[in-house]
Amino acid sequence: MARAFFTRGKSLRIYALADASVDIDVEVDVPVRRFRLEHLGSLLEELRRIGVRDVCFAGAVSRPAVDPQLVDAATRPLMEEIGAALRSGDDAALRLILRMFERVGLRIVAAHEVVPDLLPAPGVLTEQRPQDEDGVNAARGAAIVAAMGAADVGQSCVVAHGQALAIEALPGTNWMLRSLQVGKAPAPAATVPAQPALRALLPEALFYKG
Repeated sequence: MARAFFTRGKSLRIYALADASVDIDVEVDVPVRRFRLEHLGSLLEELRRIGVRDVCFAGAVSRPAVDPQLVDAATRPLMEEIGAALRSGDDAALRLILRMFERVGLRIVAAHEVVPDLLPAPGVLTEQRPQDEDGVNAARGAAIVAAMGAADVGQSCVVAHGQALAIEALPGTNWMLRSLQVGKAPAPAATVPAQPALRALLPEALFYKG
């Protein structure tokens, strides 16, 4: 994504949550500045001060622990919203965070708008073609994920023979898949991820000037 910004001639700044567990390799000569959620208000002020207009979020969702002793003055008025976000489901949490950025005049840009090749083209991406039963399982999975989305519970499920073997909840997708190794569940026939309801994902973020 960082390379895509540069090829468009954009001025780029990169920020990441201080407690993000992954290393960030942006493949461009731009420093990565870490920030704490307790300093989100100060970050928003900084972005406005330096003239940032567009923001693109990228990365896996996490819920960092908040230390009340570290909350700075600029973030204190936001703590009620931040607390509500951390207590909400993924979709609601991200919507609340995005609203904070948009409220100060920042425009959210989707990752696939920056890098169109990020998403695969529609169609079968594997050498083995799906069978009729796979289509039935996929349809069943889509219905389950739609119901999960309405309740803001999770974003994916695993289905075999028309039955749900696992659904995603707060522990995450990897935990859901590992749970299939317990017991003697049938081999999964379809794993259905939800279509992203939001334009962004939280912890690692790319910000750039338009």
